[in-house]
Amino acid sequence: MRSRNNNKFKRQHGDTLAILLLAIAAFVIGVAFYSYFHLQRNNSNLDSLQKAVSLLESPRDLPEFMMTNHLGNEFDNKNLSNVWSFIFFGFTHCPDVCPLTLSVLDQVNSLLEKNIVSQTVLISVDPKRDHPENLKEYVKHFNSNIVGLTGSEEQIDLIAKNLGAIYSVQDDGDEDYLVDHSAHIFVIAPDGKLTALFSTPHDAKIIADDFKIISNAYNKKQES
Repeated sequence: MRSRNNNKFKRQHGDTLAILLLAIAAFVIGVAFYSYFHLQRNNSNLDSLQKAVSLLESPRDLPEFMMTNHLGNEFDNKNLSNVWSFIFFGFTHCPDVCPLTLSVLDQVNSLLEKNIVSQTVLISVDPKRDHPENLKEYVKHFNSNIVGLTGSEEQIDLIAKNLGAIYSVQDDGDEDYLVDHSAHIFVIAPDGKLTALFSTPHDAKIIADDFKIISNAYNKKQES
């Protein structure tokens, strides 16, 4: 009995530590992006941004990656070209944050002008359970422009670390285990580079309004 209690304590302690580390990492990332944003912005129109943590003056390249989408097809950097992408890290067994965020992004999509081509990309941080079939069943409950991605842990870690996403799998042998993860929304421009990041809490109207400003600034920069 003592051994079982010790194991329970260790598991609870480990879960608490993982959550604390996620919170600290998310805070550090937010502060870094916020500070960089205020140091780098030079377009007066950006002063009206309400919720964007950062609009990068020098957009960040994504690493070369290869994943599998919810239809079983390959998905790589080329699929992020010539389209705005909202990337969110989550998993299909998520009880609250993931379905809520995807619903918000669905609303954002409906608020954008018809001439803005965008896609929502859900990158699963639970490759053990999230196979293409599971993702296909999951994303169909949201907007048709949502792409579900899965892949090896190495591929997920590669793009997560590059974007600054944090996650921790709490797999204790129970099939209903959870995965702690940051809830930032990463905005990838049509050139395939990280351009901005949205923090929580997410509000569809604010995100849509800020995104219009971000996309206009991007277009002006492309034209100059």
